[in-house]
Amino acid sequence: MVKTKQKNIRIFEIDNSDDRACSEFLTKNAPLLKDYLIFFATTPSEFLANVCIDLGLDYFIPNNRLFTQAPQVSLNQERENKAPLNIISRAIRSGEEIESSGDLIICGNVHNGARIYAEGNLMIFGRCEGRVECGGEYLILKSITSNQVIFSGQIFSSAMLERINQNPNSPKLIVRNGEFITIKEIE
Repeated sequence: MVKTKQKNIRIFEIDNSDDRACSEFLTKNAPLLKDYLIFFATTPSEFLANVCIDLGLDYFIPNNRLFTQAPQVSLNQERENKAPLNIISRAIRSGEEIESSGDLIICGNVHNGARIYAEGNLMIFGRCEGRVECGGEYLILKSITSNQVIFSGQIFSSAMLERINQNPNSPKLIVRNGEFITIKEIE
């Protein structure tokens, strides 16, 4: 018997150029924002990072790393039970194979002939021409020219690939809802 859990990711992007205004917004809307992943436009100040920690908000800094609150699990337990988040900020060249036992973020392009495999969630923010396999709860792609995409055991059809490539400048969130795969543009 395979134990599964379905989750959707919701992202809230914030321009954090004004710490005071951003802090007021986060504090005022904290109950609503707890279900979102906060994307900061730039690296937040120590003050703003502490505000997020105090409010229990998970946040992500583009081209950097994910900061999450884990109230039920101690940090030592979490490290033992979960593979680390891997971030690659370069292009993946032809012939290169990247395998991750946890979540994987690739900020560069994936060239033709490269293979990416993540047991966890996978996010590729560059152009993707190589083979992609994702076993996680969600996949984020910006554009893909490869016919070799496998997500949650399902091979993407040509129609699915066309839908992903409709707007190559905007990332798409791909999740599995039971038997169906949903592709949604992240704005």
